[in-house]
Amino acid sequence: MLGLRLALGAIALMAVLTASIGGLAVMDFDGSKEAPTLELTLGGDGAYWDAVANGAKAAAAQRGVQLSVLERIDPDGHATLAIVGAGETASCGGEEMLSPHMFHVGMANYAAGRICAHYAAKHAAAGSKIVALIDATPNSASEPRLQGFRDTLRYYEGDGLSQRPWQIEVIPIAGDAAEQEVADLAAIAAKHADAGLVVDFTGSVAAALTTSFNSDSSRSQPRLVAFDQSEVSLAAIETGDLAAVITHNPYDCGYQAVDRLVMFHRSDLWGRPVAGRGCIHVPAQLVERGTLAEFRSSLKIAASALP
Repeated sequence: MLGLRLALGAIALMAVLTASIGGLAVMDFDGSKEAPTLELTLGGDGAYWDAVANGAKAAAAQRGVQLSVLERIDPDGHATLAIVGAGETASCGGEEMLSPHMFHVGMANYAAGRICAHYAAKHAAAGSKIVALIDATPNSASEPRLQGFRDTLRYYEGDGLSQRPWQIEVIPIAGDAAEQEVADLAAIAAKHADAGLVVDFTGSVAAALTTSFNSDSSRSQPRLVAFDQSEVSLAAIETGDLAAVITHNPYDCGYQAVDRLVMFHRSDLWGRPVAGRGCIHVPAQLVERGTLAEFRSSLKIAASALP
């Protein structure tokens, strides 16, 4: 009987100690939740960047932190997020910019290339030619986009997975995405006048693309697809100068950037990505004339989601 009482007493003592330790752990964890201040620099203005900002504001409210959206605009078109006084930064939206930031939130580039390939298979005739404009810079976003494009096209080329043979020529042309010269694009357009589809994987401003490839009305015009997410590109879809744009949800970019940066700030060093290598992807989507109104509406809703 005495042994039973001692055993029950030991169990009770262990329960009390466990509860006490658990309570201390919770108190320590809650006590470590400081409220950092974040600053967001946008990469431009318009509905797209308004949606990025509102996604960031929503995440800041959810996390209980302070967020300031700075008035200055990054001249290179990159949005950057920083925790004041901590030296911890992230980039989001627009084109991928990892270094020197902890991580980047943006388009899932390989998946975007796959979406583009399905569009090409739908609109490019068998035996036609596709011109793929890519960035010559190492580790650029155009590399995984083109890889996803090529890998998916193999499905349609009769590699054993498809029921119909469908051969098509893809001609990659490398250039400098930072400055797409109209003269260079015009020369490419003249050389590949028989192309059925031209895809600019670089994310450069699509105005130069449409000007160069649509300048000669005496020849048939190829379908033009861009990764430029500006309002200029959306307007070009409306006028028919651009066939489609590959884009993503900018609200999600802003939200995930703030949410993850605060999470990493509050975690230990082992829980953080290596600076310059972290990627958080949001789904890509294709916008063409039939879905343009819906996409614009979604941008307006996201841009006006918060006061």
